[in-house]
Amino acid sequence: MAEKICIEIFTDPFCSWCWGSEPELRALESLYGDNLTIKIRMGALVPDIREAEDIYHAQERGFAYANSKMVRYWPKPAAETQMPMEAAGFSLFSEDHPSGFPINIAYKAAELSADTHTAHAYLRRLREGIFVDSALVNRPEVQVALASELGLDGERFKHQLDSGMAEKAFWDDVERGEALQIDLYPTYIINYRGESERLKGYILYEQLDSAIQRLSHGKIKASTLEQTPEALVKLLDKYPRLAPAEIRRLFGFETVADAAVWGKELAATGIVALKNAGDRFWVEKP
Repeated sequence: MAEKICIEIFTDPFCSWCWGSEPELRALESLYGDNLTIKIRMGALVPDIREAEDIYHAQERGFAYANSKMVRYWPKPAAETQMPMEAAGFSLFSEDHPSGFPINIAYKAAELSADTHTAHAYLRRLREGIFVDSALVNRPEVQVALASELGLDGERFKHQLDSGMAEKAFWDDVERGEALQIDLYPTYIINYRGESERLKGYILYEQLDSAIQRLSHGKIKASTLEQTPEALVKLLDKYPRLAPAEIRRLFGFETVADAAVWGKELAATGIVALKNAGDRFWVEKP
């Protein structure tokens, strides 16, 4: 049996380009399947919004100003990646909750409490909370509720938070990123049989696939998905919300618009449902 491809992904829940890279991550997970292992490493983008001079500026402007400035970074990645991003209602930061680190730490709590797929699903819900749902995902009660929603053991999850174990795992990730001189999110370090390749920034699935082929000398290949309603419904069992940008990557549509049309056609027959996601939509099970 061939060895697996291992990918370390250095990311941060607040990175809009990382959110925009979700279609590439979905494709890697789904098309490489058991031939691939992914390790998520947390970055440290927002230690304290009050220390981000380009966002916070004067103390008297307050957190409403800081929140409004944060979302001004979203339009470019939203346009390029075509992932849903909804700035209206974003109010994550406040006097009592000025840091983004609790979100990063919550992911590590999920990672310590559950299997890899569930932990990745938890990170996905955190990102949806930030970029689409305007959820206050840096609040412990919201984090615990999300964990329960995904079927995590709530007590175990909370223990990882309260004991400091999740925070330690977070700082271990930060230290590893510093040791490897990670300077841009996302960064992918792809490893196979002692050889590695690094790609950083907004990287398309085709580029990631090419790197895997180079490292494995073509021994590990991706599968393909047929453009059938049954295949989409099966994927929705694993990923409850998919954007047209993700469906495009997963099923090989030429454009996001083509994937969106397919989703709308299937919704018209009741096979799937559509749900508003800012100025775009999710495809879900009915």
